[in-house]
Amino acid sequence: MRKLTCAGPEAVDRAWRAGMADVPTGETVAQWCARSLRFDESSNHGPFELAGHEYIADVLEDFARTDVQDEVLVWGSQTRKTGTLMGGVAWCILHDPCGFLWVMPSLGLARRFSRQRFARMLRRSEPTAALIPHGAGRHEFSMLEMVLQASTINFVGSNSPANLSSNPCRRIVLDEVDKFDTGGAGEADAVSLAEQRTKDQPSPQRWKTSTPTTAEGLIWREFELGDQRRYLLPCPHCGGEMLLAWSKQYTVFPLRGDEGFVSWDQTAKRSDGSWDLDLVERSAHVVCPHCRGLIRDIQKPGMIARGRWQATASQSAAGFVSRHLSSLYAPGPETAWGRLAVKFLQSKATLAGIHAFVNGCLAEPFVRQDIGRERYELVTQRVPADASGAVKLLTVDCQHDCFWFVVRVWLAGDSEAIDAGRLTTWEEIEAKQAEHGIPNAGVLVDSGFGARSDKEVYSHCAQHAETAGSWRVGWLSTKGLPGRELWPGRHGGMVPWTETKDGVEPFWGTSLAGRFRIPLLRFSADWFKDVLSDLRRQKGPHKWSVRPEVATETYWKHLDGETLVLKTHHRGRARWTWELRHKRWPNHLLDCEVLQLLGAAYVGLFEMPDAVGMPGTPADRGR
Repeated sequence: MRKLTCAGPEAVDRAWRAGMADVPTGETVAQWCARSLRFDESSNHGPFELAGHEYIADVLEDFARTDVQDEVLVWGSQTRKTGTLMGGVAWCILHDPCGFLWVMPSLGLARRFSRQRFARMLRRSEPTAALIPHGAGRHEFSMLEMVLQASTINFVGSNSPANLSSNPCRRIVLDEVDKFDTGGAGEADAVSLAEQRTKDQPSPQRWKTSTPTTAEGLIWREFELGDQRRYLLPCPHCGGEMLLAWSKQYTVFPLRGDEGFVSWDQTAKRSDGSWDLDLVERSAHVVCPHCRGLIRDIQKPGMIARGRWQATASQSAAGFVSRHLSSLYAPGPETAWGRLAVKFLQSKATLAGIHAFVNGCLAEPFVRQDIGRERYELVTQRVPADASGAVKLLTVDCQHDCFWFVVRVWLAGDSEAIDAGRLTTWEEIEAKQAEHGIPNAGVLVDSGFGARSDKEVYSHCAQHAETAGSWRVGWLSTKGLPGRELWPGRHGGMVPWTETKDGVEPFWGTSLAGRFRIPLLRFSADWFKDVLSDLRRQKGPHKWSVRPEVATETYWKHLDGETLVLKTHHRGRARWTWELRHKRWPNHLLDCEVLQLLGAAYVGLFEMPDAVGMPGTPADRGR
């Protein structure tokens, strides 16, 4: 490839055409990268390799497609995501020159990436090295702006609004967008500013990549807008196609039945019950969903070479390609299935560890996958509803157009959900109470943050109660409070609930006002959610189970509706707080199960654990 020295647009075009004369006919972008590019990094030194990473070929080809305007890559660690982008941009510099903008979370990261990785690749690769200006023009090739004949590449940080909003360009690469600056008062976010630079450009392309964080994170929302491609591999035994996945629990994707899950010797444990990690690593494998054959890591490269991308979304925007690829597909030694199994078991010791594993290795948003592990066991356990001493509770969460409820039977601290669902009227609540033979004292109704007015809830609770002096006691109104506050208990000690001293007026503003009051039980919602999380993971002496007819996908979706988030409050104190996964995720049956714990603890059916050491308290935040 000869060095180009030309001035005007027509001369540039003639020179490009002449310079491309030695390119083999029909050569793909991936083939050109493998033939032409060389890396020069401390951990990646040598030619651009396709072997073992054949899944990048289709991605590289998209750089040459004019019908692809948006491409989203949600890939795990060591899948060669950044190297693929470097190769695609290098191909464009020679074959389809234009203005480029490469955005990283900070200016420091952008400068370091440009100097230590991208510039070294350009200098080490003969076709691109020939374009780097020398002599008087050498200043046009800097770490933040590279002028390579008809192409100009700018590297900026997401926290540099001025650089993001200047100079149009046809292609942008937004790298690690979930770590981008979100903008401030009067300023758009970094992604919007960068995308504006492609406006009015012919055949623009916008590339977005990132390790996902949460389901509300930008990269995952962008992935869901695209065609959601996933990489299918053929089984080396039967040839049936499969998707690699960690387990039924540790995936946010709907199960299709063709997942090849990772497994290992479940007896690989020492005498003290801890995992023998060496044996786990040696025994790890994938199970074919079709023939049940065991697939070893050594067979992975051959499977990847014969794999194919498949779009899984029924509808997507035109020209919008999105691809998901976990580290299970990466061929390196640190992403061997045995090494990942060891990393998984080690990461489970802390919430932060499992969070990092789900995001970085599985390339999925963290939605507290760790609390769904025992669903099968939870459904198979039984607590007899007709046993002597068994007590049923009905808990109700009020919404503006409906009610959600759970009926649970309690016996010696153990419990089982026997009914749950949605109701539309107060009369249906009464019918459900009668169906299960539950007395008024066994009904708890949430009057907290919801669409029904407190007044409406209080009046119905009063109508289902008996007079006791100046009080009416029956249906119990409750109000959840954020946090983990404790109050003095009636029999000593500290408890996560408190009764309002004077109760509440249920008929305020009516002719019945002032005749009597009803109790209101306020409680620390996060405290009870901590306990529920442990019960779901079968920690502690009590059994907590769900009947098969209750354990629907709707039920589990509601119970998975919140996740623990580490928040830094005033004075720099960090606390774990339960928050809704995102604003459209329902959690009403979760609220009903929290009320079940409150009611059982309040009347003595369930002995609450001590506050010290509870999840969410300072003593236990290392898990």
